[in-house]
Amino acid sequence: MMTTVMTILGLSCLGYLLVVAEPMILLRRYFGFKEEEYEKMSKWLRFFHRLNNCPKCFTFWFALIYTFDPLTAAICAIIAGLIEKIMN
Repeated sequence: MMTTVMTILGLSCLGYLLVVAEPMILLRRYFGFKEEEYEKMSKWLRFFHRLNNCPKCFTFWFALIYTFDPLTAAICAIIAGLIEKIMN
């Protein structure tokens, strides 16, 4: 039980951090996911751009890949959204 709680909290914090941390923002810009060029992007690049810039979306997919459990992934995404609201 405690391991599951720690996994959920860890994935939520890591998911949020991977979206808003300055090195990750610079890395995304290096690979071409720039806010200024959003209108020029193809449909698929826009999808990945939104996925990489939303803490809830990114955390959900990150947790789903890590745990293979949709319920845990949804809980992690909700907590990441709460962290986003608290930090902003």
